[in-house]
Amino acid sequence: MSKYPIQKSNAKWEEQLTKEQYRILREKGTERPYRGILYAF
Repeated sequence: MSKYPIQKSNAKWEEQLTKEQYRILREKGTERPYRGILYAF
């Protein structure tokens, strides 16, 4: 059994995620400054 139960190709991930989500989650990008939910209070 795989360590990670969900295995998808990058093309499938791109279909399911927004461009920003894909960059952050799959390409190890970071959120833009002052855009996080914890900043807006």
